[in-house]
Amino acid sequence: MAEHTEVDESPLTFNGPLHRSRLLQHGNYAASDGFPYLWKWKQGRGSLPSKLIVDGEEGECEDVYCRVVGTVSPDDRLFLEPHGNFNPAFETPIMAKSKLQFTLTKPSDPDFGQDYTLAYRRLEAVQDAIAHGPDRSWFLNDGTMRFSFPLWEKKIEGNNGPEETALTEHYTVRDDLMDEKRKTQENHQICIMRVSRWKQNKLIEPAQFASTMTGALVEVTFVLRHYFYKERQGSKVSKDTNSYTAQVHEIIILNSAPPRVRTPFQNRRVGGAISVSQSPKKTPSKETTPSRGEQVAAANAFGPQTPTREKRKRTDDEPAASTPSKKGKEKEVRLTIFHVQV
Repeated sequence: MAEHTEVDESPLTFNGPLHRSRLLQHGNYAASDGFPYLWKWKQGRGSLPSKLIVDGEEGECEDVYCRVVGTVSPDDRLFLEPHGNFNPAFETPIMAKSKLQFTLTKPSDPDFGQDYTLAYRRLEAVQDAIAHGPDRSWFLNDGTMRFSFPLWEKKIEGNNGPEETALTEHYTVRDDLMDEKRKTQENHQICIMRVSRWKQNKLIEPAQFASTMTGALVEVTFVLRHYFYKERQGSKVSKDTNSYTAQVHEIIILNSAPPRVRTPFQNRRVGGAISVSQSPKKTPSKETTPSRGEQVAAANAFGPQTPTREKRKRTDDEPAASTPSKKGKEKEVRLTIFHVQV
C-alpha cells in the first residue's frame, strides 16, 4: 500500500505535451483514437446497474477504467472534506451513504483543453448508447463532468481484517460528527480515495484533498455505471430517467492550482491604518522552467508518436476492435488500465 504523506509540492516540472502524447497511446484515455472501439455496455439485471465493460471479453465483465484530464471546479458542489457530502441537517442523515464529490471543467491548459472537448463528446456517445429517452443526469452536464467516490462499504469477510479496521478507527472527521462516525463503523469500513501527485508514489491524506485538488489540473481514472428508472404512475419517478455514475478509481494531480495574483494596489491593514502593499523584490530563480515550446520538442523527440485521429464513428456492423487473441487483448487492456503514472 502506498504511504500517506503531507502536502508536498513536486520538485519536478510537469511536461504536459509529453504526458499527453503518452496518454494518447492508451485506449482507455477518452480522447485517444482507440477509445470508441474499446467499450460496450453490459445490461444490469433487476435493480443492478449496467456496466461499461471492455468490448470483446465474452463471458467476462472487465470494467473499462476510463481516463480524462480536466480542472477541478472550485464552485460546483465541491465535497472533498473527510465527511464528504454528509449533512447532519438532512431529514434522515445516513453517514454510510456519504460520498466525496467534485466536478471537472475544461482546462485552460493548451495541451489538454482540446482533449477535454473531444472526451466529452465521446462520453456523450457512451451515454446515448444505452439511454432510454432523452433524459440524462448526474454525469455530463453543460460541458462539465461530475465524479463521486463512496466513503463507506458494508463489512464483509474480505474487507474486515485488522488493517481495514485500524484504518477506519483512525479516520477522522469533524468533532461534531464523531459520534455518527462511531455508529457507522460498527457495520461499515471506510474507503480511501487514491489521490497522488504526478511522479510521486505517495498518497495524499484525505484531510488535504480539498486544498490540493481544488482548481488543480488532474487526471481521473473511473468506472461508469448506468441506472434506468422507468416512469410509474403514483411513484416518485415522473418520467423515464437515465442516471449515470462516474465512480473514481484514482486521481493524479498533474499541476497545482495557479496562485491567486495580488494586484500592486491590494490594500492591507498595518497598525490600524490602510496602506498599499509593496511588491517584494524578485530574486533570481535558480532553475529555469522549460518553455512550452521546449516541452513540445521534447515530447516529439522522446515520446511515442501521436497517431492521427480517424474522423469516423464505429457502426453496429463494424468489428469492435482490431486486436489479437482474447488472451493477448486481456493482457494489453490490463496493462493499459493499471498504467496510471507515466
